[in-house]
Amino acid sequence: MSYLIYINSHLVEQKDKTSFPLTKQVNDIADLTTRNSSFSSSIKLPRTAHNKRIFEMVGNVGNQSMLPYRKASCDVVDADTGQHLVYKGWAVLKETTEDYSLVIYDGVIDFYKAIENLTITEIGVSDLNHIKNIDNIIETWNDTTLPYRYNLADYNGKNLTVDSYPNIDFQVPSALVKYIWNRIFSFLGWTYSGSVFNHEKFINLWLSYPKPVSLETPIVTPVTEQFGAYVTNVVEYPVGNSGLFYGSSTSCVFLPDTSTAAIDPAYYIFLSGAVQAGLYRYSFTAAVFELASDTAGVITSSRVMLQVRNSLNAVVATHYVDISTANYKDIYLNVGERVLISLIRMDSNLNLVANITPYSYSVLSGGPVTTTVVKIEGYSLGFDQAFIDYKVTDFVREILVHFGLTPFKDKYSKNIKFLTSAELLQSANITDWSDKNPVWLGEQYILGKYAKRNLFKYKYNDENQKHNNGFIRIDNENLNEEVTIFQSKIFSPERLKSQFLTGSNVYKIWEKEVKDDATIEYKDLDGRFYFMRSEKINTSTTIGSTILGGEETNAWYYRESHFRLDYNSILNDWYSPMLAIFNKAKLVNATVKLNILDFFNFDMSSLIYIEQFSSYYLVNKIKSFVKNRPTPVELIEVDYFTSGEIGNPDDPIDYTIAIGVPIITGCSISIPVTTDYPSPGELELIVYAGSFDVLAGTVYTETIFLPVQTAAIVAGSVTFSLSQFPANPFGYKFGVRINNMSAFEFIYSNISDAVAIDGSCYDEPTLTELEITAVDTITENALTNTYNIEFDSDVTLPVMIMMRFYKTPTGGFPPLFGGWSEYFSYFATANNFDAEVSNIFGNPIKFQIKIGTVESAEFVL
Repeated sequence: MSYLIYINSHLVEQKDKTSFPLTKQVNDIADLTTRNSSFSSSIKLPRTAHNKRIFEMVGNVGNQSMLPYRKASCDVVDADTGQHLVYKGWAVLKETTEDYSLVIYDGVIDFYKAIENLTITEIGVSDLNHIKNIDNIIETWNDTTLPYRYNLADYNGKNLTVDSYPNIDFQVPSALVKYIWNRIFSFLGWTYSGSVFNHEKFINLWLSYPKPVSLETPIVTPVTEQFGAYVTNVVEYPVGNSGLFYGSSTSCVFLPDTSTAAIDPAYYIFLSGAVQAGLYRYSFTAAVFELASDTAGVITSSRVMLQVRNSLNAVVATHYVDISTANYKDIYLNVGERVLISLIRMDSNLNLVANITPYSYSVLSGGPVTTTVVKIEGYSLGFDQAFIDYKVTDFVREILVHFGLTPFKDKYSKNIKFLTSAELLQSANITDWSDKNPVWLGEQYILGKYAKRNLFKYKYNDENQKHNNGFIRIDNENLNEEVTIFQSKIFSPERLKSQFLTGSNVYKIWEKEVKDDATIEYKDLDGRFYFMRSEKINTSTTIGSTILGGEETNAWYYRESHFRLDYNSILNDWYSPMLAIFNKAKLVNATVKLNILDFFNFDMSSLIYIEQFSSYYLVNKIKSFVKNRPTPVELIEVDYFTSGEIGNPDDPIDYTIAIGVPIITGCSISIPVTTDYPSPGELELIVYAGSFDVLAGTVYTETIFLPVQTAAIVAGSVTFSLSQFPANPFGYKFGVRINNMSAFEFIYSNISDAVAIDGSCYDEPTLTELEITAVDTITENALTNTYNIEFDSDVTLPVMIMMRFYKTPTGGFPPLFGGWSEYFSYFATANNFDAEVSNIFGNPIKFQIKIGTVESAEFVL
């Protein structure tokens, strides 16, 4: 008997009673980044009158049916057993000739089709929208149920306020990845399962807001709106001893309904300070005034002066605004402060004109002016707008590739089970096909288009960077050298960390541009999505806002972390079991004798064992199954491991290690250590050497010493020698790490504060020659030049190297304005290093280096 085919619940007529081939697949191991659906071969159905009605007369002259462009639900039932081989699958009409030609898809196709034209905005993420201000940022630290959080980080903006507090104006929030994932499934009416979704590495994964927060339309609370009026006063002017001269003047009263201070209300009008301190916007309708003056004639003006005065009537700040263009001014007020608003005379260069007392001029025409005052509560942050171009398919693909997940759709429901590579390849779920008459047809030793190095790449702000990329190495000399397997649409943070928060990763949302006057302009970037983790720091911190004003303190805060988000770590965490396939690739082509129940019931997430082939296999594809015929299969041979030999994502163990304050005794440094890692053995020392950056200030960069220093924990501390540490004016920071080989990962401690080391214990390297061979200018800007300095030496690398430069003295005042600089220290891991040099007061004209006490000759540019 044949299969019964139902299209949109209607049984179609077939030409004959034979079964047609069906292919069952989920993944193609030849491409790690694709996820597949099962399908049939091309099926031809006759254009009978019955079938024409089902296919809505497609193919008839003048027919306008949309059926070829929409989903046609399809069921395939085995007529002999009643088994539903395809349940609510997807029939795609490919062509209409004498027959209807269609292909039937099954499995996860429904899910992919449902998301293929959606954006993140369309699935409904309004829960992420909020007002950005100090209170709401702190709320994200205190309310851990919120789907967004401000993870303090260096976003390449102005990080600190004038009081050196973290500046929220240049901070952006991040959305919880799990929230977005849940929204996708909730919007579609689907469900999902999988152990990975309970893993800390998924639960604590965040996606950054991709651009600066717009300041154009603030969220405000109305305070007052008043209509200006003219007030004319008669004024007595004393004229020597001969009496009084009487005159009049007219002034614009901007806030006529507001109570005033003990100053002539005709000229000085105050708005009392608000109950709450905060940022207030004073805006005015457009107006131009003609001012008559007894000393300067008639001039045109639209300049308004706003003076902030405290409760003692002392001037705190003065602002000017041109109301002819409907401008506004944002002013921060403390409790008790008030604003004086008066019309003044200014020339075309915005300089005050002499004699500007209100008695010296009269308003002849123009106005009246409407004055509106509002309190700025914060700035609207709309994730739904930020995600408007981010496709759901791209987001889902990022997650599947990131965690190495394979989806398995339940046949009868809208549930998808996601399995990791470990769950697939190291599963105890084994099906024995030894009794299925297996016949070996041949085997292949190269899978897909893999190479020796198979790259996984982030996007970078600098296209030449690649520090967070990773690769899977395949030990096969017959492969090409390198291929890109996956190009993420997520950006990587910068290679170097900043000094902010004692070593924050830099996630560029702003670009710094140094102007000719040495000021820095912060330019907005767009479309920069970053992955990060959120790390709670149980230390009291104060944050402030340069724009909104004010500051607030909280007992803890959350900061960024990029822990194990480089691709090498991701591949170690989620793809290590794949090495059992790649390093000894073997794709076996065979046939097996499967009956309809074997085909229907086979779980593609199961491994199989074939005694005749003496191995375990992952079924890559069941090809062209037809009843009562041998079925071709593609089998991937795996080195089977029991599930106990690798960490189980269902029950992850996240070990921790923490260090205290390093203590120097003689020529040793001892670091207190606490860890819950069992039998940690020897710990590796991590060293961060300080150096100076003109834009970032003092920065600390990880420095590799060879050999790496290791030490065992003794009485709660590890002790290392200071023999490798030359004097460094910026000091060193330290950390330690455990090499957790069973999980292919390092466990890192926190980083200490800077430690001063005087270099007295430093073992000077022995060398007999040292020469600068070349100095090349790499970059130039308004403050600094960057030079690459090449040298020859017989010293063992890496090494601490000192460099100084010489400038022509300016005005006879060396060394401040010229002469030789002090020596600066650099760590050289090769026979060259980069050095930033200030170009204020001129460029250097020669360089000199030294290692230990050996100095090179001067190198003249």
